[in-house]
Amino acid sequence: MRTIGEAVAYIDRFPEAEQLTKEWQAAMLALKVVIDHDGPTMFARMGMMSALDRGVPPPIRWTGRTRRWRARN
Repeated sequence: MRTIGEAVAYIDRFPEAEQLTKEWQAAMLALKVVIDHDGPTMFARMGMMSALDRGVPPPIRWTGRTRRWRARN
């Protein structure tokens, strides 16, 4: 999907039960904000990406910190 119109057409192809899930409702709301109010297109991107990743658990993030064990004085 390269344009907002393509994103709207993509969502319109889903069955109505799929469109009524909270993830796709949020994506459609983000698209509407971008279209109607000249909102940031990043909102639409974030909404679409979160809806497309629905059901996929988030990756485990390694913080890079290790616990350093020291002898107590």
